[in-house]
Amino acid sequence: MMVPYVYVALGTVMLQVADVRSHDVVISSPADAFLEQVSTVVQAHSGHLLDVAVIGGGAAGLSAGFAAADWKLRVAVFMGRCPGGQIMGSWFVDNLPGISPKPGWQLIKDYKCDAVRKGAALVYDTITDITVSSLGHLPFFVIHTEDGETWAAFTLILATGGTPKTLHVLGEERYLQVADHEKQIFTCSNCDARIAEGKQHVYVVGGGDAAVDAVKDVLTYAARCTLLVRKNAMRASPSVQARIAHDSRVTILYETEIVEMCGDGSRIYSIRLKTPNGLIERPVDVLYLAIGRTPGTDCPWMRALGICNVAGYIIVDLAQHTTRTGVYAAGDATTLAETYHQLDYAAACGKRAGIEAYVYMREQGLLCTSVQGVLSPYYHVRTSYEAEVE
Repeated sequence: MMVPYVYVALGTVMLQVADVRSHDVVISSPADAFLEQVSTVVQAHSGHLLDVAVIGGGAAGLSAGFAAADWKLRVAVFMGRCPGGQIMGSWFVDNLPGISPKPGWQLIKDYKCDAVRKGAALVYDTITDITVSSLGHLPFFVIHTEDGETWAAFTLILATGGTPKTLHVLGEERYLQVADHEKQIFTCSNCDARIAEGKQHVYVVGGGDAAVDAVKDVLTYAARCTLLVRKNAMRASPSVQARIAHDSRVTILYETEIVEMCGDGSRIYSIRLKTPNGLIERPVDVLYLAIGRTPGTDCPWMRALGICNVAGYIIVDLAQHTTRTGVYAAGDATTLAETYHQLDYAAACGKRAGIEAYVYMREQGLLCTSVQGVLSPYYHVRTSYEAEVE
């Protein structure tokens, strides 16, 4: 019988998914309760059945999709409406070994092409809910999207990333949105410290460990740097503060905060500061914000999974396992990323999560011939190039 297909547009890539109908499935061993349950799941979800559902379209999520697809698993990466992650805001990344310097958007484009090349499907849709069901003794995840689609998966990999905090002061939003080559405000000193090279008026905002690290990053390129601390003391640990305490190139201004960024709409010329002695204005060339990040976990379905700590980060071990069976996480939304904020680190964690998902599938018998025999005739994901992926 000819099996109808449903097509999901993926830019220049087309996802072809077999559409399963209830009368299509034939169980060769009806006595096998587990296979019957698998069959029921296949029928119920009209072909939208995955081995791995990856939530998040940044470096961690795409690497997870790449790794899982490399093991021939059925994988979809849910990219959301604004895919790419934080690196999309970096106009030049040159700290990745083995990769030529390039803009952040180009890196993500390469990641997407490689994930698709391995067989992962990219779905440009946003998750609205995930519910946990059971498949015999195993958990099973039902995924609902903004476009009204329902998917199901044996495993989840959460790579929802994080958002750098900003100051919310006058002028900031406008200057955060200028063209990449005109940017003066940055939230990732690891990626963009080199922009400070040759600049005279360089500022870092923050008082924690990350702010000290940002100062050290910037001083690799800049001759001097001023650190603006909102309170009368830094939150950074004493050992971290000691890294810059006696550095003559660093000026620390306590009880000082930016209240306005002043310029002509495309370029900032000065910042207005609130100090103990009143308002002052200082010229600025480059500004780095190191005031923390908000993990991308603030949604009802994520909270319902019960896998985050009080700060909102997903608790993971060194193998990317969360506290819930069948759920893995990688990237800036995890506890491992509270210390490390590097694209290649996120990508490595994503790849590890993809491999761990495969190991879980194998150990739970979900890759055995009988299970695959139920799924394979009626479901397959195939990505094909309608034209060269640009």
